[in-house]
Amino acid sequence: MRRFLLCVMVILAMGVFSGAGAATFNVSTEGEFQAALTQAEGNGEDDVINVDGDMNIAHTLTYRGEQGHTLTINGNGHSLDGGNSVQIMNISITGLSDDTGSDITIRDLTFQNGNNPSGSGGGIVAITNNANITLEGCTFKDNSAAHGGGISVTTISNGSVTLTTTPSLATMLPMRAAAQLLLQ
Repeated sequence: MRRFLLCVMVILAMGVFSGAGAATFNVSTEGEFQAALTQAEGNGEDDVINVDGDMNIAHTLTYRGEQGHTLTINGNGHSLDGGNSVQIMNISITGLSDDTGSDITIRDLTFQNGNNPSGSGGGIVAITNNANITLEGCTFKDNSAAHGGGISVTTISNGSVTLTTTPSLATMLPMRAAAQLLLQ
């Protein structure tokens, strides 16, 4: 009986203390997406958000980061549509005392019809100090803003920005492509 109780206690302890890995969120609505971003800001883990469906975005999705923990968003070929009325996503981790290791990766996600008439990045704004930002296979389509219609990415100190070519940027007229991207 003691051995059984000891085994149960070890198994329970492993479940309680194994939270140092990664949290995974599967989202299919704007509300679920924002809830996952908010939870990721403070859960002490590297986080993965899997987008499970196309979404209409009525309020800008925001993420303020967590020190030393990464965020990966897997779009799985889905789209976020701002309806020409809102900026789709705003990521800023500059408020952390040190954002080194708080890297952001977004894969295979379409940002379309985002709008930020008084600022940057109708599709997405991402700002870091030292963290790295990677956008892989993302598409930016019909976004508008005062600066960087589709994408505005800024690393203030030593962070890096990695963009892979997307069909929408590669096939646009040169004037339109320039309006879609602002790197600082």
